[in-house]
Amino acid sequence: STYTITSKNIRTYINDNGGLTSVVKDGDILSFKGTFSNEVIYITKGVKITGNSPKFYNSTFKVTSGNVLIENLEIINNKADRVNAWGIYVNQASGVKIMNNKISVCDSKAAYAIYVLESSYIDVLNNELTSEGDYLTFTLLAYSCEDCNFANNVIHTKGTGDVYNFKPERCLDG
Repeated sequence: STYTITSKNIRTYINDNGGLTSVVKDGDILSFKGTFSNEVIYITKGVKITGNSPKFYNSTFKVTSGNVLIENLEIINNKADRVNAWGIYVNQASGVKIMNNKISVCDSKAAYAIYVLESSYIDVLNNELTSEGDYLTFTLLAYSCEDCNFANNVIHTKGTGDVYNFKPERCLDG
């Protein structure tokens, strides 16, 4: 099914804790319309997230399911009042496509527009990604991933210029 989600009816499809409600099934299309603020949305089913350029302020999509498509969103996270206010975070998923989005993140600790962790067969295509930060500033970060495609993205990064020497025992989560 296709559902049009607005700020007035969002809780029908996404509960107060950010989880998909029982109304949403694998294969559904969630088409967002309008402006949304301070949402952390957990994508735990194989759904299509789309819209006609809806705007999400200080919001994050956390994807833990395969067969997900996220397209045509604008996410603007500017010094959010929570930690790890990344645009899109994909964790232990397979077969996720992130396309044609505009994501901007400004965060003093961990400024990631898109963060892909321990996942496979992820396509990140044709996005405009911007990040600005004072510490961990990785506009597009992938760690422990395989068989992924990152192509045709426009990436802007403004950091301190300091090099972060990664070691396996060090944290990437800010």
